[in-house]
Amino acid sequence: MKKTMMIAAMLLGLSGIGAAVHSEPVHAATPATVTTSAVKSGKLTVTPIKAVGQVDYVPGYGVAVWNAPLTGTPITGQTLKHGTKWRVFSVATFKDQYWYDNMAWYNLGGNRWVVANYVNIAVDKTVTVGAKPVAVLNGASYSSNGTGKVLQPGTKWHVAAEKFNGVLFYHLGGHQWARADQFN
Repeated sequence: MKKTMMIAAMLLGLSGIGAAVHSEPVHAATPATVTTSAVKSGKLTVTPIKAVGQVDYVPGYGVAVWNAPLTGTPITGQTLKHGTKWRVFSVATFKDQYWYDNMAWYNLGGNRWVVANYVNIAVDKTVTVGAKPVAVLNGASYSSNGTGKVLQPGTKWHVAAEKFNGVLFYHLGGHQWARADQFN
């Protein structure tokens, strides 16, 4: 039995879909290369990053995986379940592309891409509120409601995760989010 488990673990690792050996697995594959056919008019920027992202969707459901960071490209048929963690190798952003503008996609290895607003990127940093008070929101989107809490200028806050949803948002714990551009 031990030998079978060891062989299975080795095969998973070689396939690029292996999980880490701790309580919360991080799925991984190899980094992607975006072909020139995926880059429309030079408006796509792909930036390498090393991060771990956690799918933030509806519990019990999954997020579609795409073959390239462009809407309209074929879906792979794979979905990533809410709460699962994945290595993120790069982020693709668009400029001046109608509704693609300020949209971001994360590469999870190979030709596997997900829309960034469904993934929280784990971070561990402290940020300082800028010159104006910052309203705390109950989510990471423009349509999120305020919690009634206001962060005062010059105060420092711990950030546990970031989410890109048109603009970058900081997760301050619980159901508390704030726009990152309001911090120094």
